[in-house]
Amino acid sequence: MPKVSIIVPVFNVEKYIERCARSLLGQSLQDIEFIFVNDCSSDNSMTLLNQVIEEYPQRQEQVKIINHHVNQGLHQARITGLRASHGKYIAWCDSDDYVANNMYKDMYEFCEAKNYDFVICDNYIKTITSTEYFSATDIPLNKKSLLRELLTGRTPGHLWNTITKREIATDSRILFPCTSIIEDLCAVVQYTIYAERIGFLKKALYYYCRRSDSLISINDSKCKALHIISEAEKNHQIINEVLKKNNLTNKYSQELTAGEYAFKNISLPYIDHISDCSFWVNSYKKINWKIFTNKYISIGSKLRSLSLLLRIYPLIKKITGRKII
Repeated sequence: MPKVSIIVPVFNVEKYIERCARSLLGQSLQDIEFIFVNDCSSDNSMTLLNQVIEEYPQRQEQVKIINHHVNQGLHQARITGLRASHGKYIAWCDSDDYVANNMYKDMYEFCEAKNYDFVICDNYIKTITSTEYFSATDIPLNKKSLLRELLTGRTPGHLWNTITKREIATDSRILFPCTSIIEDLCAVVQYTIYAERIGFLKKALYYYCRRSDSLISINDSKCKALHIISEAEKNHQIINEVLKKNNLTNKYSQELTAGEYAFKNISLPYIDHISDCSFWVNSYKKINWKIFTNKYISIGSKLRSLSLLLRIYPLIKKITGRKII
């Protein structure tokens, strides 16, 4: 059994796959299983990946490449990789990002030393012009506080800066996400619930790269926003089911509502007419009245929500001459 299985979905990332693959194949930890899931890429991603693999002959027997015959999305590519994995621990890497060469050695040894089931490390956020240190370890070190932070959205739930014991990642109770929006959060919430021991490694070992070529045009922004909201709502429903199954619904209902509210508000910049209010009102509809008793939502946000439900938000926006966000 390999010490760590690293699952890497690949889809049209020819600009980035070489950097990602070299950072993985050059890891200081030797006993690793690398699983690249080609989600039906139409560019040169796989050609470039295979060229990089040839540069590391000592790693070639550790590499698996799985090909989807049709594009199934990030969430399904990760599920495919997980089902093909054999490692004691499961890790994830996005193919347009890269990692420090000691990432999986440090995380593996940290898990083993403390018998952790699930570990989160710090990361860097990279843009074309800057590199910013992001700490995941300011969270109080207990399960309850981590769940609160994740569900409210105050702490982003990412898979790529985590390592998880195989028994947790493959637990039969895990409900897989059904879309590729907040699919990380859907998984991380469940790992947090089912893990007995959770650790936070205060080292930035992952480089999350914000891509300039992923920006959408202004004309497409409204449709994209509505798509994101719709897809996120599906995975939030899975999180709801998980909380219910574990008798945690009442305990974390306020936190979940606050997190759902944040996604509901993605439509706000595009509400200019009375008819547009329907976008906001009809998304996450079940929380419309829960907003007003939620301790995490400010008075100003509650007043804005009321104006949306009464469909007077566009009028207020027009009178004040600014977006009330």
